[in-house]
Amino acid sequence: MAPDMKKSKHILIVGSSGFVLNQVSKNISQCLDIAGANTGNFIFQHAVRKILGDGVRITNIGLGEDLKYLDIQRHFDDIDYVVIPAANHLRASADWTGFNSFLAKISKPMLVFGLGAQAASTDDVDETVGSLQKCPTVVDMCRIFREKAIFVGVRGQFSKAVCEKMGLRNVKATGCPSILLSPNARLGEHLEQSISLLKNSSKHPRMCMVAEAPYSIRSDPNKLSTEQKLFDLVYQEGGSYIQQSGGPETIAFSLGQLDLLAETTSKWLSGIISPRRSVDEVSSYMKAKGRVFYSALDWIEYCKAFDLSIGHRFHGNMATIGADRLGVVISHDSRTSELVDFMHIPTVKPEVFKEEQLTTELIVNAVRFDHEQFDRSRAQIANTWLEVFGSLDVELSSHVSGIANQ
Repeated sequence: MAPDMKKSKHILIVGSSGFVLNQVSKNISQCLDIAGANTGNFIFQHAVRKILGDGVRITNIGLGEDLKYLDIQRHFDDIDYVVIPAANHLRASADWTGFNSFLAKISKPMLVFGLGAQAASTDDVDETVGSLQKCPTVVDMCRIFREKAIFVGVRGQFSKAVCEKMGLRNVKATGCPSILLSPNARLGEHLEQSISLLKNSSKHPRMCMVAEAPYSIRSDPNKLSTEQKLFDLVYQEGGSYIQQSGGPETIAFSLGQLDLLAETTSKWLSGIISPRRSVDEVSSYMKAKGRVFYSALDWIEYCKAFDLSIGHRFHGNMATIGADRLGVVISHDSRTSELVDFMHIPTVKPEVFKEEQLTTELIVNAVRFDHEQFDRSRAQIANTWLEVFGSLDVELSSHVSGIANQ
């Protein structure tokens, strides 16, 4: 190697490459296993890969990847850093026995991204910490991160406070990596213009619904009512229904594949999604308009055909924002609220959906969005990524510095 040439850093990312390889040869269960039961993970994982620069060597480890979890110890000699997408890992009900066993085998410095604390609200840090400290596997995971992680990126200020009380070090709020998917340094300004155009247009916007899994809404009357009203709206206006979790039965139903389901299962799912319509009506719509994506790139490309996405799902809306289109999150729990508030994502309050007659005009007029704060926040997050990886001599994609310097 010539004296002036630098050896590129080799980063191992725990999780998929952002897609299912050769997905046509796999069934729904296999694809969901690779996705970690939620295809929204592909958006997160694709974002991390896209942020890292061309001069970085990237290897993914996980189901569906060439490198498997059990092979990890045989490959560390060639790896400089390990990136751990952590998501909603700080929750008192979790059992991280298997995950902790995997983390214990990692011998290289870790960088954790997306770590978040689940709570009833973001008002009480001490109460949340007290609950987490009663969960042995969460305590053990925090110990491992404390010992091995050289950086912990968390989704917002509430999670940062919780992490610090749990003893974690080098913690910074970075939101979700998906905020940097689009290279548009003035994305907030662009989204604000989109909102203005929608408000002043006489045409119905092209819309897609990023739907919650039916099992997760059936016991929540408010969320159930919202999801049903949204489905009615996209059904009437010919919009699309995008599902990302809920198990193989939900995914099959969301694609109109009733031949894979028992009749009772189809009726149950249809009754949750749209109780006023017959199973045949709902399944016919799903065959035409239902979508499930096993590739982040395909998902983002698909969203370019729409003016607006709306729903409770965070990553589903980030796919739309990554396509430079308007994604609007219904802020409904501590997790989404923390992400929306920290990154200043377009949002609507759940109360909007209490209106008897829901319209796209009503939704668009209710969107809360400050494009200047959004762009400032993106710049700050990009700067944090540049500082963290710059200190490790790791190159990032040029568009990250463009966002940082907007």
